Amino acid sequence: RRTRSASILIVGPCGSGKTLLFYRLVHDETVDTVSSMQPNESPASPDGLPLRLVDLPGHYRLRGLLPDELECAQAIIFVFDA
Repeated sequence: RRTRSASILIVGPCGSGKTLLFYRLVHDETVDTVSSMQPNESPASPDGLPLRLVDLPGHYRLRGLLPDELECAQAIIFVFDA
């Protein structure tokens, strides 16, 4: 099992805007996105603390990725489109 740094997870149903939020937070830009089939991740360092920002796909076949990522999660951002 590999060691991972503490993470902030972006999770939610498919098509809810997780990847759009990820790109907005990481790159400060709005991009056109399609449903992700693999996680997006980027280092983040608020206040100098090493963290990973992880956008997990919402597709039902990929929900198995969540339990492993939860072990290192310091926070979870749950996104849904109302």
